[in-house]
Amino acid sequence: RTKQAPTFDMVKDLPLLFIACFKIRGSEYSDCVVMWTAFLIMLSVIGRSSCMSKYCPLIEDIDFPDGPGGYDADRLPKKVHIPWRNWKSRKNHVGEKYFI
Repeated sequence: RTKQAPTFDMVKDLPLLFIACFKIRGSEYSDCVVMWTAFLIMLSVIGRSSCMSKYCPLIEDIDFPDGPGGYDADRLPKKVHIPWRNWKSRKNHVGEKYFI
């Protein structure tokens, strides 16, 4: 059996992640909002804390809207596409992006 990452503790870890997200050097505030939004969306899609560390999509894989028309007045994306890689060990898509 392979060693798993520690389970994501919502109460303890979420505030720490929020602080860390908004302290990223060289990032504009709007970039931090986009990253935080993406994380919250992923969290709600995945749902189970044990899946956060094992199956979480990479931020690099998320497709954000192109251009200002894809964001609302608060600079939050109107929609994002979240592709998965090897979700729940589905062997027929290993290494490929696919959507659920």
